[in-house]
Amino acid sequence: MRKKKLHRNETERRFDKRSFIVLLIGFNLGVSVVLLAQGCGKVIAAMQQETVPQIVIDHREEDQTEVAEDDLEGIRTQAEEENEKASKQLMEQLEGEGGNENIPGAVSGEPLDILKAYLENGESTSAALRKALSDEIVVASGGRYYFLPIEEELKKNSYKSENLVIDDNGVLSYQEDGEIISKKGIDVSRYQGEIDWERVRADGVEFAFIRAGIRGYGTGKLVPEEGFAENLVDAVDAGVDVGVYFFSQAVTEEEAVEEADLVIDSLSGNGIPYPVVYDLEKVKSADGRMNKMTKEEMTKVCIAFCERIREAGYTPMIYGNLETFCLMLDMKQLEEYPKWFAFYQSEFYFPYDYQIWQYSDKGRVDGIEGDVDMNILIDKTGW
Repeated sequence: MRKKKLHRNETERRFDKRSFIVLLIGFNLGVSVVLLAQGCGKVIAAMQQETVPQIVIDHREEDQTEVAEDDLEGIRTQAEEENEKASKQLMEQLEGEGGNENIPGAVSGEPLDILKAYLENGESTSAALRKALSDEIVVASGGRYYFLPIEEELKKNSYKSENLVIDDNGVLSYQEDGEIISKKGIDVSRYQGEIDWERVRADGVEFAFIRAGIRGYGTGKLVPEEGFAENLVDAVDAGVDVGVYFFSQAVTEEEAVEEADLVIDSLSGNGIPYPVVYDLEKVKSADGRMNKMTKEEMTKVCIAFCERIREAGYTPMIYGNLETFCLMLDMKQLEEYPKWFAFYQSEFYFPYDYQIWQYSDKGRVDGIEGDVDMNILIDKTGW
């Protein structure tokens, strides 16, 4: 929750803290950061412009008839390496001769100690920023950091990180009074290959989202998912509750309805216990057809998809990450729809209401060869 209004001296301390941290990170990552301090008119800038390590999805088109996803593991490995390198360089500067004097614009005091402690503990630069600025949402996007106030009017979740339990295999569960109240889930596409759903269910998986298709980011071509019907039937037969998702690149409300109709037709009138999900993520390529849309335009497209799904008798849901929900969509217009949030950490961060958390893309489940996305359902309110 956002803190109550600060007194003048508290505001100044908060500005010093943010100014130091943002400027420090800017110089080390080469980020163009501009911060305007309210009430004192200061502008602090780090002028180099490069790219902040971030995780984005690249649905790469191989030709006019085939659309394939990028290697997510490769993207994330590169981002992790860049984060580690930046953090190491930062620590070397902090601990070098002359102390703070080695860092342009650095100030002494609490912010330095906070940031050093987080980095020494192995935190990435983004994670350190998020913990140091705990009353704001920190989003890395397009070579910049965004520091967003927590919206008071939006519904919040009540999840507590201390209630999370991680088993020896890295599987998360959410407990209250020693009892597991969450459900274990996965999401799959054709890249998981042939799946033995009986073994998946025996490994404790209770629900799965199966991809129904995608729209190409360049041609705009609709591509139904290979193996969708087989996975749907086999999962249900094995006792796994199912939902479906569609990766969207719709740029108009009409295209969004077209995507929804593809999903509806793929379901052939069969009911499913979990929602039909609108999957919105930023495409890495500069050619992404949605990349130049405004927040208002993307929100209208999202609503068009969700309402068409609802008209067909299914529960709509929206999938996204910090960038999706904080920068791409207007959350105020989407309060009524359940959310599925992607954030690859072992603790809660996103303050707003959501029901499903995708916490890893490197999970392992019996019956699936290779990595698979791992999810937990914490709150089924809303469907």
